Amino acid sequence: MSASWLHILISWLLVLFFYCPSFSPWGVKESSIANNVFTLVNLFVVALMMVAGSFKVDFSNWAIPKANIPADKNGGEGGFAPWGLSGIMAGAAKCFFGFIGFDCIATCGEEAKKPQRNIPLSIVLSLIVIFICNFGIACVLTLMWPYYDQDPEAPFPYVFEKVGWPIMKYIVTTGSLFALSTSMLGAMFPLPRVLYAMASDGLLYEFFAHIHPATKTPVLATLVSGVLAGVMAALFKLDQLIDMMSIGTLLAYTIVSICVMILRYRDPKPTVFEHPSSQQKRMNGIQNGTTAALENKPVTQKTLLCMSTLFNLSGSKYVTSTTEYVAEKGSIAFTVMTGIICFLLTKGEDSLINGPMWIKLLLTFEIILYIAIYTAISRQPQVLPDTVFKVPLVPFLPCLSIFLNFYLMMKLDLATWIRFFVWLAVGSFIYLTYSLKNSKEGIRQRMKEVSDRKAFAAMKMADVSQGIKNENFVSSKENVAEYS
Repeated sequence: MSASWLHILISWLLVLFFYCPSFSPWGVKESSIANNVFTLVNLFVVALMMVAGSFKVDFSNWAIPKANIPADKNGGEGGFAPWGLSGIMAGAAKCFFGFIGFDCIATCGEEAKKPQRNIPLSIVLSLIVIFICNFGIACVLTLMWPYYDQDPEAPFPYVFEKVGWPIMKYIVTTGSLFALSTSMLGAMFPLPRVLYAMASDGLLYEFFAHIHPATKTPVLATLVSGVLAGVMAALFKLDQLIDMMSIGTLLAYTIVSICVMILRYRDPKPTVFEHPSSQQKRMNGIQNGTTAALENKPVTQKTLLCMSTLFNLSGSKYVTSTTEYVAEKGSIAFTVMTGIICFLLTKGEDSLINGPMWIKLLLTFEIILYIAIYTAISRQPQVLPDTVFKVPLVPFLPCLSIFLNFYLMMKLDLATWIRFFVWLAVGSFIYLTYSLKNSKEGIRQRMKEVSDRKAFAAMKMADVSQGIKNENFVSSKENVAEYS
């Protein structure tokens, strides 16, 4: 049997092995117990690798001169950071897939006790544990053996064999099976529930929301996601899947950061009823006679009034439709400018250093505009949610997250971006052809707009009727007076 067919067979066997429990009477509790056992074994092996490897560390491996690197090895410039800051960021973009799986926590809110407290706490603790494990493994691995002579396919078994500890090679290999099991359970467990939730809201096809009467699980969503995972594993190489996972995760975290900013500046209790023409004026940023006031003022006063509105120079502490509009459009503009600046910083590094002056001036202008947009957002009043956990330092942390995520995304290769846009096209097709017209929230919003229009029409009719009655009453009084 060829290696490709063996690869396909193993991928399908893994999917069937881990998805059989989804069709059995197992529930969330049993799946959690199995996942916890795998995770504990995985953490034990990781701790064992770090402790055992610490006895073989050599700090000179972090300061290898370029002259000592063999000619047939790609060792960069040597030293602590052989490929500089650019190489560090490129490596961070590649290994960002290690910081995923938090959707497994977030999608289990219905099964969690005190979800408002426990879910954020679980995510933060998971982040800390993941960072310690990844950081410790990377340090021990590069201190035990020179970085340029590592085996990218199986680094720890290779290094332990090189240092003369073959028994650790077999322990690490066994532990990697539990690590793969944990990773697959963590990645595949929430996916059917995400599909089920989206289908229940009308964003995906209705059959994804089908619940099996015996197992009480989203059986079709589980089956489709499992088959899709097996096909992806069979068609793509490991590094391609890692890059796709990294770029998808970075985009998801970017969207979350944008949503945090928009929601923090949005009025939680907007006007229950609003005239359609007033709503259109609010969306155009002209309210309370601002347009009429601007038309009768000179250019200087118009500029000052616009600047006062954009940067909230009046120091308003309460959220209004104007401040909400400025923050929302400012967040979108900040995201677009972030993409442009990160593209220039990553793809045009040589041009920025050795290129013509106009490129440097263009980047300087964009950075100034970038800072101005951030200042406009930060000047708007916020609404602090009444929850246990709130994102601190808004808008600084979300803006920093957007910038770093975009920068890491730009470090990925062109092929990854092509595959990424293909998936975006597939998602956009589903959204435009099905989700847009079947979304329950959209249907509810459209029904609300219709009821608002009917209510407004009824109010107008009542006003007209009252006006007619008043005219008839006045006319009757005039007739009586004239007759008298």
